[in-house]
Amino acid sequence: MYREHSPVVLFPSQTGWQGDVALELWVDVGRRPVGVRLAGTLDGSTAVNLLAVVEELIAEGVREFDLRTAALRVAGPDGADALRELEQLVERSGGRLTRDGAAIGHTVAGPVGSGETCAAGL
Repeated sequence: MYREHSPVVLFPSQTGWQGDVALELWVDVGRRPVGVRLAGTLDGSTAVNLLAVVEELIAEGVREFDLRTAALRVAGPDGADALRELEQLVERSGGRLTRDGAAIGHTVAGPVGSGETCAAGL
């Protein structure tokens, strides 16, 4: 017998979990530019995964990326450095990186401290 269950709410707010999740990464290779959506916390330890995925995509010939960061928390200078490294990685390949359809500049405004979001909106 099938019983319909109500959905279980694990987190009272949509953003309440984001500080606890290391990094969730979704890649949509079915469109151009390739969509890369990030959620959770980007720091020195989680940046390794992001950069490895983008390096692999570049090796496969992908040159255009659209970064989605609405649910991303950049933690400390290591997280901000990872975003700059990501941009440089794509640039060195001759590619283009956009954020939600808008071109990303080369600088991050101001220092990004632990628990702060990137001032450039990354």
